[in-house]
Amino acid sequence: MARTGRADASGLLALANSGVMGDVTLSPPKVPRSGYLLQVEAISAAAFADRGDELEDMAAFCAAEDIPGSEDPALSYWRWLAPAWAGKSALMAHFVLHPPPDIDIVSFFITARLARQNDRAAFCEVVQRQLYALIGEEEPMATAYGGDEQLRLALDRAARVSMEHRSRTGRLPRPSAHLGRVVAPAWLARAIA
Repeated sequence: MARTGRADASGLLALANSGVMGDVTLSPPKVPRSGYLLQVEAISAAAFADRGDELEDMAAFCAAEDIPGSEDPALSYWRWLAPAWAGKSALMAHFVLHPPPDIDIVSFFITARLARQNDRAAFCEVVQRQLYALIGEEEPMATAYGGDEQLRLALDRAARVSMEHRSRTGRLPRPSAHLGRVVAPAWLARAIA
């Protein structure tokens, strides 16, 4: 009669088994890699200057612990309103490519330069992949009908992982009912509403 012993497991992905005789093969999770920053680089301005005040305002908004009226989800969004060719995309691209310390950025740009990057399906797919890459977890399979559900799951997982990390590193998580703050130009806010 074979005897089994005590089994322990810990870590992000762990398995403990004390009752199987023979080989157990586990595949490591397939952590997604997002190539979206390459697209952001293509959108960014070759020469970027004189936008320091706006970048500082955006960084302060993202890092703020409390926003007056933050119980209203509409106040968790910051919209840039400006006419065409004012540099909204260049500003956002620069912010994405040069994020402030301790700020996790996930981005999505709607622009005529990127064909088929202008609908809800593209938004869900691109943002979900970035979120799972950010937290180092395998991206679950999604269908066209489950994209919204999977995106909500990814947002929840990323918010939880980010808050756990910040509390382990001594930075308190933001007390809020929503899943973080979005900095977006007006056209993006309207597109995802």
